[in-house]
Amino acid sequence: MNNENEYMKAVEEELSDQATEETKAARFKRVATKRINNALHDMRLLSNCANLASYEYTPEQVTTIVTHLEVEIERIKDAFNGKVENATEISL
Repeated sequence: MNNENEYMKAVEEELSDQATEETKAARFKRVATKRINNALHDMRLLSNCANLASYEYTPEQVTTIVTHLEVEIERIKDAFNGKVENATEISL
């Protein structure tokens, strides 16, 4: 039992050391990749709402959705260029 506890403690320490050794560039790559993939997945799910067999919507609602997505893309670009604005929410 004592050896098992020592082993688990050693594993935890190693994982902790690895986490503190991660560079900012490596962290950015890891986090950004995950968030981009999540955003793309959610956008694909949103495109499922275009199925007229399951949903009914107006052209104005489509314009609202697309406009908000385009505005958010511009906010992302601005954020990477040092300009930060508050995010807005959408309501259809």
